[in-house]
Amino acid sequence: MPSPYLPVAEDLEWLRDDWCSAAMPPASTLRRGSGTLRQLLCGHMVQRAWRHHGLEGSPTINGPDLNALCIHGGHELRHAGSAIAGGAHVRGVHYSLIGLWRTDNPTTGVSADADEGFAVAVGSVMRLVSGEGETDELTPLVEREWKIGDYLDAPGAVRGGQVISRRLIIEFFANYAGGVHLDRATGQSNAEKRALFELVAELEQRVSVDEVEGLYFELLSIGQALGRSPASARLIAAIRANIPAEAPPTTLHGRPPPAGR
Repeated sequence: MPSPYLPVAEDLEWLRDDWCSAAMPPASTLRRGSGTLRQLLCGHMVQRAWRHHGLEGSPTINGPDLNALCIHGGHELRHAGSAIAGGAHVRGVHYSLIGLWRTDNPTTGVSADADEGFAVAVGSVMRLVSGEGETDELTPLVEREWKIGDYLDAPGAVRGGQVISRRLIIEFFANYAGGVHLDRATGQSNAEKRALFELVAELEQRVSVDEVEGLYFELLSIGQALGRSPASARLIAAIRANIPAEAPPTTLHGRPPPAGR
């Protein structure tokens, strides 16, 4: 019998082939793809498929540790005005830790915690994709291995010193940015989540990477991390091994499969 998780394999292949390609997917594709990411990650479809096929251990994702990168750079998350974890490849460059931070003024000594007179630092961590085989002190921070739940709950962005998880960014795109009005996406009574979504919305146009708006870049980074994950490759192979050649292809999101599959 074909695996009931064939759509999971096809969605992972779509992320691997389309989101991880040299060409930057358009914003509309990223926005629509957020629903797929929500099902695969937040909806636990990857974990369910993993268990169903008897794979050992837990599926993992490699991606930046935003807090550890900030500390390494001498910053604190609470001092970040706008920042994203990143981790995606764009035009042959791997970008992580993009943003700006309040810092102590090196000239006057005014603290980063002061109401005014502090300095501002802007920066990012970049490297050529062609040099990914090389390692240095930043490698374990940029390519940290996470269990999926820990990856989703870790900081994906910061706005005004408030941490925003990767999970919330996916939900923001799948609900609010996906065309659902904010009140309907969160419910009038869910004031806390609505406030968090408003915080995420404030990040729009605050950070950009190679002409890509920062929030979309963070969503791209999450999709690429899942598409490039060795665990995803293992899961795809396990699911495909259970599929007869004549099995009709399907997808979670109604897209036709790429030619040749």
